[in-house]
Order: sequence, then C-alpha cells, then structure tokens
Amino acid sequence: MGFFSWKTKDTARSIANVHSGINTFKVFMIAPEEDGSLRIYTECLYDGYGLFGGKDYYELLAEINLGISDRSTGIDLRFSPDNFKQELKCKPVMYPQLYEKIPQDMSEIDFTKECEHCERQGFFY
Repeated sequence: MGFFSWKTKDTARSIANVHSGINTFKVFMIAPEEDGSLRIYTECLYDGYGLFGGKDYYELLAEINLGISDRSTGIDLRFSPDNFKQELKCKPVMYPQLYEKIPQDMSEIDFTKECEHCERQGFFY
C-alpha cells in the first residue's frame, strides 16, 4: 500500500513523511465538532499513513460526517461520497483540514473543501 499525503491548506506545501529523506514540519489537523468547537491534532513526524497527532485522517472523516469511528468507512466516503447521500442527509461532506500554522481566524476555515492531495505521496521527491 502507498503513502497518504496532502498539501497544507495555508502554504500548499507537500506534507513529507519521515521515510522520504525530506525534512518534516509540524502539521495541524483541524476538524469541526457538532457543537461548533474544533478538534486540533498536532503532528511533528508524519509517518505517511494518515495519522496526525495519533488520529487517523480517514477515521476522523467518518466521525465528523457519519458519527462512526471507522477508517474503512472514511476511505469509502472520501472516494465514493455519493454512496453516503442518505446518511449525510443532503449535507456536504466535511473534511479535516491540514495546516502548517493554526489560522488566527478559525471561523474562516472551509471544511467543505478537501485539502489537495500530494501527487508525490509525501515521499517521491
């Protein structure tokens, strides 16, 4: 299986993993809660498999949209969102956001737009 990687929302930098030989940097994964608060996970040494601060990106995607903690469901939601129309109740998919620096105005984060995926998988530079 390949690596998962994205580009940060604020700087568009590829999130390199520790196996690439490229210097890693701190990444913040931010996700909305139902009550309007935010969850923030901090990762300093990204391993390449979707874990940020001990939380799996795809598990979190399933949690914030479907209320279940299941990585496989999160992957399915990411790649086949139309299969979840009934469960989403006509709401848009909300995506965890990846930032190099925590935004000063958190209210401006658009969770409906996924971070761009890194075509290099955070490894092939």
